[in-house]
Amino acid sequence: MANINYAFKEVSCKIVYYGPGLCGKTTNLQVIHSTIPPKFRGELISLATEQDRTLFFDFLPLDLGEVKGFKTKFQLYTVPGQVYYSATRRLVLKGADGVVFVADSAADRMKENCESLVDFRENLESYGLSPDTIPWVVQFNKRDLPNTVPREEMEALLNPDRVPSFEAVASQGIGVKETLKGIAALVLRRLSEATEGGPRLGSSLERKAAAAATETASARSQKVSLTASAAAPAPTVPVPPTTAAAAVSAPPPAPAASAPGFSRTSSEVPDLHVLQRCDLHWAGLRIGTAVVEISRRASSERKGLYVLTSESTTLGMFRSGWECALQWGGEEAKVVEQHNVSFYRFSEVPTEGGKERSVRAWVKNAFDKACYVSYRGAGGMIRLMPAGRKWIG
Repeated sequence: MANINYAFKEVSCKIVYYGPGLCGKTTNLQVIHSTIPPKFRGELISLATEQDRTLFFDFLPLDLGEVKGFKTKFQLYTVPGQVYYSATRRLVLKGADGVVFVADSAADRMKENCESLVDFRENLESYGLSPDTIPWVVQFNKRDLPNTVPREEMEALLNPDRVPSFEAVASQGIGVKETLKGIAALVLRRLSEATEGGPRLGSSLERKAAAAATETASARSQKVSLTASAAAPAPTVPVPPTTAAAAVSAPPPAPAASAPGFSRTSSEVPDLHVLQRCDLHWAGLRIGTAVVEISRRASSERKGLYVLTSESTTLGMFRSGWECALQWGGEEAKVVEQHNVSFYRFSEVPTEGGKERSVRAWVKNAFDKACYVSYRGAGGMIRLMPAGRKWIG
């Protein structure tokens, strides 16, 4: 389901490009990224093998203006098409608001197309969904090949549900934007229908965001005065309510709002998932790479609990992996290159007898999702940051 950020008035929708290996999923995203003006799209992040086949995902956030007062942003992913990456495809498909199934039009690829379509349906079923419950379209790609299967036969074989379909030659940019517009229209229509009879983006949700912003400075000052008069401890960063049995320690107090480059905002706990390739830095030196995943652990008792997993390669030889629980700590605004940037903030959940790493993580808002992780290791501070980027701390 689309992620609605009330504090920043943003609606973020996830679209996944699905299909067999080498059918043109990555090419679609590359064409979109190269033809859309920079102000409307984010950085294209590609994790690929040496053969340039997508290993994890491509991520392209697009800003498509406002809907009912909320900015709409589309996050575009592709899945690895190879058969042995089934688990990764299932993971990337999680939380998708729409799917583009890309089929290879070559006659000798029909078997792979059918197997991928079956895999798509099975992975949807693993999340309690079906092609009838999620917007999706079909793209018949590589229509310039000499041995293409007629469209009518491909429709009968790969589109029995008669969802919208598009012919394309992604390598030449033909049909790419039309496909994106088609799935975007379906996703926005589904989002609009989902709000009918319930909270609407332009009414009650807007009022909720406005109400949160109407707490004046004098009201905050009154709260601080009452707290001081009661000789209570200094306030800490609020965390989502939990049951007594599952309560975790609150994150450390946020720095004062007057501190340079830092301010504190608040929002609801996001249904966030990040899968990213990072550079590994130790004591200021780049010593390797890592794949970092931050995912929300579904639990009614631990609403703000996430899991951080890291698989790293040091000096090109040594591989290691570790996992820890993170607690949602709210949103922060940091000054990055003289711009205020929204970040989600997390801190490690203490465990009895476990190895203490004092992990802290920041994830840029739904537009980018770039994650930054720091923890104290042997001999110095270890930092994980998006490949090719600078540390934001």
